[in-house]
Amino acid sequence: MTKNSHPPLLFNRGKWYRFLDLRQNNLGEINARVSVESDSFWFSGHFPDNPILPGIAQLSMVLDAICQAEDERFQLKQVSRVRFKRIIRPGDPLEVVICPGNRTPLTCTFRVESGGELACSGRLTVERQPPEDI
Repeated sequence: MTKNSHPPLLFNRGKWYRFLDLRQNNLGEINARVSVESDSFWFSGHFPDNPILPGIAQLSMVLDAICQAEDERFQLKQVSRVRFKRIIRPGDPLEVVICPGNRTPLTCTFRVESGGELACSGRLTVERQPPEDI
């Protein structure tokens, strides 16, 4: 993975979505309500006249939620058991739920819900990003 040139710890990265609410309970479970802008570049290119949110965009939201909740920079190490069950369209209300597993390396199961229905689920393993050279 290449280093992210933008800090992932900002609540609103000025990108294509916003965390409306992000919280982590005492068991480490992360819940985030997410709003994806209807005019996002993801929708304009995927697919013309039939916009959907691609899977890579959904995985990016999950990774960013982990970074925000842990207040650290992480990079994706492994993705497994990912299942896409429902298409996400512009304006769909989203919720991301992340349940921690192993702490070293940090492995989590996750699900993305759209309108209360499962849209995507799987497992991510992340590792701390090395400090950037100054």
